[in-house]
Amino acid sequence: GVMVSAAVAAMPIGHDDAKKQAHTTFHVKPGHLDQTHEVTLDHIKCQFSFRAAHAAHGEEWDMLLVKEGGHGGRYVCTIRDLDQDPPHATFLGFSAHMFGAENEHLESYDVWNHEGALLEGDDFIIEGSTLRSDTHWRLSGLSKVILKCT
Repeated sequence: GVMVSAAVAAMPIGHDDAKKQAHTTFHVKPGHLDQTHEVTLDHIKCQFSFRAAHAAHGEEWDMLLVKEGGHGGRYVCTIRDLDQDPPHATFLGFSAHMFGAENEHLESYDVWNHEGALLEGDDFIIEGSTLRSDTHWRLSGLSKVILKCT
């Protein structure tokens, strides 16, 4: 066990580094109610809410919130479909929030569909630190949302 201990001691990962991310997984199941999942890191809470269509069958998604850089760094929240194979979950609507963002502002955001295409701004609405589908949302292929803030 001595060799193992030495190897662990040599690892440059301390408690501070270990706390630089938060993670959760969830399943997209059909239902009449909105479902909400969230991860919290420091003062930032990344929240993803959605209403799944009946076509959903428990697809597994995950949310990862990480801090990039040291003090004054930025927070990056990635919400993504782990199962890249069809059929894909269909959302009647969704919203992603970064609570605690500086000036309630998103530094950047990216939304992808399953074809790997970056969705344009006319497919969603930005309100402060919230990105949400608009009332005409009709894209079934949401596969990944990335929000960044400071």
